[in-house]
Amino acid sequence: MKNDLTASVLECIQKIDNIREGIEDKRKTCQEKKHTYSIV
Repeated sequence: MKNDLTASVLECIQKIDNIREGIEDKRKTCQEKKHTYSIV
């Protein structure tokens, strides 16, 4: 039972990490777009 709980918690943490990475990727692309606009 304890192992199941640990596994689900780790899965949860992994999902949160994936979401965070996704948000950071979006931010990076936004910054890159702004950067290209400022050059033009």
